[in-house]
Amino acid sequence: PSAGDPESNLLLPADDPAIFGLDVDGLADQWRFAMERAPMSAEAMTGADRRAQRLGMPTARLMEHAGTAVAAVAHAVAVEHGRWGSGPILVLAGPGNNGGDGFVAARRLAQRGAQVVVGFVSSAARPEGQATGPNWDRLGAIANVSRIHAEGARDVAVLAQGIERAAVIVDALLGTGVRGALREPIRSAVDLTRRAREAGVPVVAVDTPTPDGGRPHERRGIRSGRPSRRHRHVPSAQGRPPDEEGRRNGRPSPRRAYRHPGRGRSWLTRGRIELR
Repeated sequence: PSAGDPESNLLLPADDPAIFGLDVDGLADQWRFAMERAPMSAEAMTGADRRAQRLGMPTARLMEHAGTAVAAVAHAVAVEHGRWGSGPILVLAGPGNNGGDGFVAARRLAQRGAQVVVGFVSSAARPEGQATGPNWDRLGAIANVSRIHAEGARDVAVLAQGIERAAVIVDALLGTGVRGALREPIRSAVDLTRRAREAGVPVVAVDTPTPDGGRPHERRGIRSGRPSRRHRHVPSAQGRPPDEEGRRNGRPSPRRAYRHPGRGRSWLTRGRIELR
C-alpha cells in the first residue's frame, strides 16, 4: 500500500480480531474501503496467492486466514437463516489446499460450539500438502467434529442421507485451479451440494463454488460488499472475499437428525448420531 492508503496501517482482514469472533458485520464495517473495489477474478485470486507465497507468507497462515473467514461467513449465514444450532454443519473438503481451508473452517466452527461433520472427499488416502494434512489431523482431537473419508460415490451417498437437516454446507472441494471434467467422488459431492440447495440448505463456497462441469461458473468474480439476504461475502487472506451462495428459506422442523458414518470405512453401513 502507498503512503496515506488506509490499508498501510491495517493488518490483513483475517488478522482483524473481528474475524476470530466470526463477526462478519464488524469486519465489513472495518474494511468498508476495500469492499468498494471491482470484483476479483479466479485468475487474480490465484496470482494473489502466489505473490503472497513469494513474499514469504507461509501456506499454513494463508490457510488459517481463508478458513477463518469461511467459518465467519458460514456462521453469519446460519444465523441469518435461523439455522445456527438447528443441525450439524457439513464441510465437504477436497484433497488440496481448498480442502485445507475447509478443515480450518470446521475447526473454527466447532470452537464456536457447532456440531461439524467433515467429509474428506477424495480417493487419496490422505489430504495433500504440508498444511492441509496437519489441519485434517487436528480435527481428530475435537469432540464435536466427526471426520469421514468419502473415497467413492457410495461413501458420498451416505453423507447425503438427511442432508436437508444440515444447518449449512461448506463447499471446499476444489479451488480456482480446477481444470477438466470432474471425477468421482468429487462429482457426486458436487451433485450433493446442488440437491442440498434445492432443499433449501445454504451453501458457502471457498473461493468459488465447485462447478458441476469442471469449469468455473460464469460469475467467477469475487466481490466484497455489505452482506445481503441471499449472499454473504467476507474478505479472505488476500483482502478479498471467498464467494458464497445460499438462499433464504424457512426454519427446519423441530426434530433434526443427520445420519452419517463414524470413523473408518467399517462405519459406512452402521452407526447413527443424532444432533439436536
